[in-house]
Amino acid sequence: MLKGQQKIWKHADKNEMVHVHAVFSQDEKGGIVFDTEGSSRWGYHGFNGYPGGSDVGLFLGITTTFAHSCKASAGVNMNVKSIYHEGSIYNPDTEFASCANIWAQSMQMQCLSSSAIHRSFFMRGYLEEAFAPEDSWDGVQGSGVLADGTPYGFTNFEWVGGGAMGAYPFKDGTPCTWAQHTQLCNVGNSEEFEYLIPPLHHLGRKLEPGYCGHGKYRGGVGQSSVHWMQETGQRLGVTRGGSATSMTSYLASGMNGGYPAPGVVTVTALNTNIPDLINADGDTPTTAGEVLEYAEQGKLTGEVTSWKYDPPEQSMGDNDLWANAAGASGGWGDPLERENNSVVEDIRIGQLPESFAKTMYGVVASKNELGEVTLDEAATKQEQAALYASRKTESKPAVEWWKEQKAKVESHTIRDELLEMYRSSTSFEGYNKHYRSFWQLDDDFEI
Repeated sequence: MLKGQQKIWKHADKNEMVHVHAVFSQDEKGGIVFDTEGSSRWGYHGFNGYPGGSDVGLFLGITTTFAHSCKASAGVNMNVKSIYHEGSIYNPDTEFASCANIWAQSMQMQCLSSSAIHRSFFMRGYLEEAFAPEDSWDGVQGSGVLADGTPYGFTNFEWVGGGAMGAYPFKDGTPCTWAQHTQLCNVGNSEEFEYLIPPLHHLGRKLEPGYCGHGKYRGGVGQSSVHWMQETGQRLGVTRGGSATSMTSYLASGMNGGYPAPGVVTVTALNTNIPDLINADGDTPTTAGEVLEYAEQGKLTGEVTSWKYDPPEQSMGDNDLWANAAGASGGWGDPLERENNSVVEDIRIGQLPESFAKTMYGVVASKNELGEVTLDEAATKQEQAALYASRKTESKPAVEWWKEQKAKVESHTIRDELLEMYRSSTSFEGYNKHYRSFWQLDDDFEI
């Protein structure tokens, strides 16, 4: 969403959507072919790239899937053929295309390629190798000037290197043990980050209850941290960059009816009363969710904002808070097929709030002060039956959905940004045939 953000070039002062499309296949020698035809043409924005940088993003996902020795080598380059069509965002046919950030669409490329690989594993019966292979990772970054005038920049990688593994077709995913871009995943020690990034101190770092892709087998629960700003010096600016960079539609997708993981959530709290909470009883928020809960209860005061997209750089001072929830992953299978006892156990160990259990799984249970969980079997059967019935009421046959959407395509009653995106993608012959075939459009129809 770029409109209004700059006034230099009129042709760039517009909202724009970038389409990422790829076909993942195997050649006659067993090699991998990754063809990005149908991805948008380069545009007047900072999200173009070039083949070399695009290969970096693609090969990261390929390496974590196939290079089980943890040692990346030229073998990936020798066995993967990547096709980036001239004029596209991955291979501009001009030297003037800005390529400030190819990472956003590179992450979408990894989604496409990794999901294709793991679906292929599953379809061929390799259950132990197949899982929902994506996670909603995030990173905190910024710059500042210390009290003595020393400038510095920083990036905190705790949500980048230790995301949760997605669910398998036979078991839950595990937290903090997966990074799509490296096999050497590590969340890092809090103490290490604190002396490398002086103003950011951890009030807490743990798993965020309920923050995962739900399913018959749930994805690993994502982690959350709360940073307390102290001794911020002359200046401190904090921002972020991760899998949701620039409001991409990146998701940690679920498999076979499993739900996707929630996106990255950033919570900022400015001019808080944290010193008062510490002096009173020391009860301070330790997760992003708790920051919001404390603010709702009136216990935490200040300017609290929840960001579900890239927050602009925040100028932060002493006693401000920066919290994130990130690293969640997708589920596998229909959540209503999950065993009730597994849901009860998640409630018992604090990984699932009772409200989530009812909404996602139709399980009605309560937890007492001793941590004991009681399942209401009768209410659970009733709730699950109601959820099944609600699905039928709200659903429609795929052919009806297709006819409704086709009518919108033919009448051009879709958003201008979408129209422009599809005009860009269909300027490539192969994708033009695919698009027209899917919607059964006449040859003379103008998109």
